[in-house]
Amino acid sequence: MSDHHEIERTFTVDSRTTMPDLAGVGAVASVGPPDVVDLEAAYLDTADLALVRAGITLRRRSGGGDEGWHLKLPVGAGRDEVHQPLGEPEEPAPDALRDLVRAYTGGQDLGVVATISTRRTTTALLGDDGAVLAEVCDDEVTGRLPDGPTMSWREWEVELVDGDVDLLDLITDELAEEGVVPARTQRKIEAVLGDRLHEPARPRHPLIAYLADQVDDYRAAVTAAQRLPGVDASRVVLWGVSLAGGHVLQVDAGRDDVAAVVSLTPLVDGLAAARHAVGHHRPSTMLRSTVSGVRSRVSGARGGRPVTMPVVARPGEVGALTLEGCYEDYLSIAGPTWVNEVDADVALELGSRDAAKAAKQLRVPMLVQIADFDRSAPPRAAAKAAFNARAEVRHYPCDHFDVWPGKQWFDAASSHQVSFLTRVLAG
Repeated sequence: MSDHHEIERTFTVDSRTTMPDLAGVGAVASVGPPDVVDLEAAYLDTADLALVRAGITLRRRSGGGDEGWHLKLPVGAGRDEVHQPLGEPEEPAPDALRDLVRAYTGGQDLGVVATISTRRTTTALLGDDGAVLAEVCDDEVTGRLPDGPTMSWREWEVELVDGDVDLLDLITDELAEEGVVPARTQRKIEAVLGDRLHEPARPRHPLIAYLADQVDDYRAAVTAAQRLPGVDASRVVLWGVSLAGGHVLQVDAGRDDVAAVVSLTPLVDGLAAARHAVGHHRPSTMLRSTVSGVRSRVSGARGGRPVTMPVVARPGEVGALTLEGCYEDYLSIAGPTWVNEVDADVALELGSRDAAKAAKQLRVPMLVQIADFDRSAPPRAAAKAAFNARAEVRHYPCDHFDVWPGKQWFDAASSHQVSFLTRVLAG
């Protein structure tokens, strides 16, 4: 399995549009010769299009130098593209790719929802040293639904190779002068599915509704605190850890009546957490937990009771958190009424959590505290959210629970919070 990060932009053109000479745009010194290939792709998804709705693409494509299975996952300004070998025509999607999207599919069957044929003419944009800065693809596209109409169109794609986003912006400006603008939909599959994407998605899972209710409860608590006698409503601070470290981003998004936000080892991106978990858990443990989750979902769909599993368990046991030391760490902070039980569907549904999107809407000072060796909440996702929120960031060389009372990094984390709040609230 291989992967790379893809940053590209798609443009709408008609059959009469000619490609301008892009030599001289930014660092582009010359344009390479055209290369023509025919591509055939089958796009897979659930019946309710759970993957496409989440910005995820799963396809089997033949033709070209990168034929094979492609999984594209939205990350930042681009997408992480994961490749697997092509295999036989009738083979299902590789298990490794299914595992990466199971948080969204929930074990539902994956079937072909569209096929797309493309005649692609690619030219390379070269720098002074001959390095490929970007590739420009002139695509003649035909899309088909299994039981629907066929549609055809033409588009251009500009994908960065060794160039940077500034170059992509300069090319966009150059094309705009020729009347060429970015496409309304940046993915071919969205154009083919069309109105199907506007059909209602499946009802929210109770767990997701519960998480949304938690965020609503937090908002209500903020309002109630601001109304208390003797409280300065302009000096209320939001604090959250782990899952609630993501909640505070959503609660504060767009507000200007909160003084500051503190987010400790936050879980802000469910899909990133699912990918992170694959690298830290034994495959057998992941499989048993996933099977329990699917059983719970099937039971719920049939009107039965959910299948539950422990929130935390020892390595090798079935549970939501089964890493070495998690069982002891979690129980050390659990309250007297806490029950070690959760719907087994939790791992399948948390994948749709994306509190990180709210980070760009924050308007107040924020402190994000990241455990660099966190095996539960992906540090990279937390860092990206912090960047988008223009937050102050503190790093600790430890795991998720090592910032809690009695642990090595608790004093440092607490001290940094006090220092941050003293400085922000000094006025």
